[in-house]
Amino acid sequence: MKADLLPAKHPLAIITVPFDFGPLLVECANPATAEVVSATVTATLFSGTDPTPSAILALAPDLSQAPTVLQRIVGGVDGASYLLTGLATTNSGEVIVLEGLLPVSS
Repeated sequence: MKADLLPAKHPLAIITVPFDFGPLLVECANPATAEVVSATVTATLFSGTDPTPSAILALAPDLSQAPTVLQRIVGGVDGASYLLTGLATTNSGEVIVLEGLLPVSS
C-alpha cells in the first residue's frame, strides 16, 4: 500500500487528519450495507528522530463522521516524518487500511 503524503505540520500546531474510508467500502463483500464501526490509528517514525512517535496521537479516533475517521495530531519533532496508519473495521468484520506520511517542519 502506498502512503499519501500529507501537508507538513508545524511542531506547535494541533491538527486533525481525516482518514476517508468511504471509497474503500465499495470493495467490501456487501458494499451497499458496509459501514465503519470501529477504528484505530497508529503513528510510527518514518524518518528523523523521535523516541516516542506515538505521542503525536491525541485522543482516540473520532468516528462521528464515519466513514471518515478523524485523528487529532499534536507536537512532533522538527525534521521527523511519521507514518500514520488507520485501520477501520466494518460491520461485517472486514478491516480496511489507509496510510499517510506526515512531515513535521517549523
